[in-house]
Amino acid sequence: MHPITRKLFLFNTVLLAGCGSTKPVEAKSPTGTVSLSYIARLYTMKMSMSGKNCVLKNKYNTIEIETNSRRAWINGIMVWLHHPCRL
Repeated sequence: MHPITRKLFLFNTVLLAGCGSTKPVEAKSPTGTVSLSYIARLYTMKMSMSGKNCVLKNKYNTIEIETNSRRAWINGIMVWLHHPCRL
């Protein structure tokens, strides 16, 4: 790409990036949820309950999710979810 063309492209990109709405965007709480049965079907996993944990398992992966908590384990590695899992 020619240097002048590159500079014009970057200038227009930066210019257009600032051309958003003048109204401030408000943070909204999430309205949608994803069911664990949908995730299990999507990744062909078996779903079971183990105490207060829900376990999704297939030949390659294991996902263990603690109910009413943000903790989950994916293949033994603990991760924190954005919102708690509801039963």
